[in-house]
Amino acid sequence: MIPVVVTGNGSAELAALSARLKAAGAGGIKLQMVRALKAAAKPVVDDLKVAAEADLPKRGGLNMRVANQPIKVSVRTTGATAGVSIRAKYTRTNSGSWRHPVFGQGWVTQSYDPAKGWFDKTAEKDTPAAKAEMLAVLEMVAIGVRGRGF
Repeated sequence: MIPVVVTGNGSAELAALSARLKAAGAGGIKLQMVRALKAAAKPVVDDLKVAAEADLPKRGGLNMRVANQPIKVSVRTTGATAGVSIRAKYTRTNSGSWRHPVFGQGWVTQSYDPAKGWFDKTAEKDTPAAKAEMLAVLEMVAIGVRGRGF
């Protein structure tokens, strides 16, 4: 799996906010926050699927196989690694090479230069917008928490 982790500016705030919600017994607000953070990552996931379809080889169907695989978004709200991560299968395709069986030859490694970095490039392009949206979600939740006296 290739992880894309959104941390940095908002990770400490996410951990602190989550701790305040837990201490206040506001599990419903925390659940809404996690759902909103996952929704903020959805455009990145959609663009990754489009990039896989466009950048990976079409012959043999590798592009569709990768594009149709589930891409998992997870939100970690505790510890030093608090943040949002996006994980996908087929990690070797990001390097521009992969192994596959060939009749009569066993397994071979095939390279395709246009595919190099398809996941990383797409994620890096989309991360700033997703990060800004996630920080806005955290700010809205923090304002709601302050308004409720937590």
